[in-house]
Amino acid sequence: MSTAIVDASTPQYVLMEGKERIGPKVASLQGGVACSAIYGFSDKQPYEAFCSHSSLALTPYPLVKFYLQSQVDEGGESLKLVVLDAVESDSDVLYAITMQGALDAHKCGSKSVAIAYRLVFDSVTTEYRVLESTPD
Repeated sequence: MSTAIVDASTPQYVLMEGKERIGPKVASLQGGVACSAIYGFSDKQPYEAFCSHSSLALTPYPLVKFYLQSQVDEGGESLKLVVLDAVESDSDVLYAITMQGALDAHKCGSKSVAIAYRLVFDSVTTEYRVLESTPD
């Protein structure tokens, strides 16, 4: 029996510290392709759980189509991710979708998204390695 997480609720919120959206530190992909991520949350309960584990002064903000579209448009060769309902900033494994995937879900009103990536924490580099998420 597979224990892999294959889908999650569509992210509706991000957390901001001041005017900056926050996210985990991610390593570049093989070949030097840049990768960045923001935390995305499906509802109030998940982002409140995250905030309870953080010492930062965080404010929820709607994850809007305009922001996602602007990030997709300026993406170039980089991979831009939305981490889904993280419980804390130093979790061993996080799950994510592309910003394009989040934008598509918002445009069609989808309540769930297929997880595309796993981010695995590397304690040596203190960054997350990005791996494609494949069902078992």
